[in-house]
Amino acid sequence: AIALSIVVLVSLLAGPLSGLDPNETAVSQRLNGPSAAHLLGTDHLGRDTFSRLLVGARVSLTIALVATLAGLLVGATLGLVAAWRRGAPEGAMMPLVDVLLSFPDMLLAIAVALIGSSVLQVAGVVDLSKSIYPGPNFTWLSYVVGGFLFGVGMTLGSGCGSKTLIRIGGGNLK
Repeated sequence: AIALSIVVLVSLLAGPLSGLDPNETAVSQRLNGPSAAHLLGTDHLGRDTFSRLLVGARVSLTIALVATLAGLLVGATLGLVAAWRRGAPEGAMMPLVDVLLSFPDMLLAIAVALIGSSVLQVAGVVDLSKSIYPGPNFTWLSYVVGGFLFGVGMTLGSGCGSKTLIRIGGGNLK
């Protein structure tokens, strides 16, 4: 809670803390290292990295707050309806909740990120074609080698992390 409070306070005071405009370019100062003038150095356009980090934290925290409040609103509303009416509304919502709870957290996070980024691109908020990730950076060989190495790691580790925790909890340290 203390760390979150510090992050929120620092992001709210982004302007006075950095003292620099995060969008001001100075091509003559591009890719400079940390200095007294630029605490975290400059990027490829000469913009101050520290001030951009602080402004980015403000945007990220705003998005996180809105997403949390939206989830709270939807969840509380559905929970109140299910508890108040019982029967059909509760019976209709339980299979949906069971489906959500059956997904591993990481898979659900990936699905939400993919759907969310697609919605933002369709809405014109972001342009994913300028991202480094969707481009043809990986060939089929890298997938094959990555899958092989993952399999070797799983074999050497005697299975996934959950299986290992179950074995350790049972007293088997092998």
